[in-house]
Amino acid sequence: MISKSVVQVQPREERGKGPAGRMRAAGRIPGIVYGMAKDSFAVAVEPRNIELILRSETGFNTIFNLTLGSGDKNAQRAVMLKDLQRDPVTDRLVHVDFVRVDLDTKVTVDVPVRIIGESIGVRVEFGTMDVITRSIQVECLPNDIPDALELDVSELHVGQHASVADLSAPEGVTLLISDDTTILNIAHQRAEEVVEEEEVEGEEGEEAAEGEEAPADGEEKKEES
Repeated sequence: MISKSVVQVQPREERGKGPAGRMRAAGRIPGIVYGMAKDSFAVAVEPRNIELILRSETGFNTIFNLTLGSGDKNAQRAVMLKDLQRDPVTDRLVHVDFVRVDLDTKVTVDVPVRIIGESIGVRVEFGTMDVITRSIQVECLPNDIPDALELDVSELHVGQHASVADLSAPEGVTLLISDDTTILNIAHQRAEEVVEEEEVEGEEGEEAAEGEEAPADGEEKKEES
């Protein structure tokens, strides 16, 4: 379902590093709007509004309204985030791409896998869970995009795995990946992990032994006699 969030942007005429730098200094970042076979256009947007979208329940797949300038409802259009650029040092947003969305046309997006429960293999059999696939590409109408695809691993033992076939897609959602694609494995504990645990246990035993008080000389002689 489309979010009630409305993000206001300002049309941007100037291009290049100089204007972009001045824009960021003023608290906004450059962006671009495109899609649906229409002309693209450059905009300026406050990065905090994008961060709020990213922290929402639907995250990167949120559909929201973009409004130009004064916020006239007639100028609003449904969009999604298509791409982001962050500063590699500060992790701050420096650029954002918006793509127009037709609510009656299917879109292709990546949906995260949400792992439910703790497997028997990890909880009882001391195995480890190796996650291989963390998101699944799906196709559906914009309003049908799921927040996540849930995978219950509670009954998995060591040596077993879960694949795409174990996911249950909501109605109207098509998974665009082979059913036999592995999502995670419940593996035997690695040899190096076992050695590390044994070393820790050995060190703890040595520390405990060192902490014991040595018997007094009198006590030793008494025992010898």
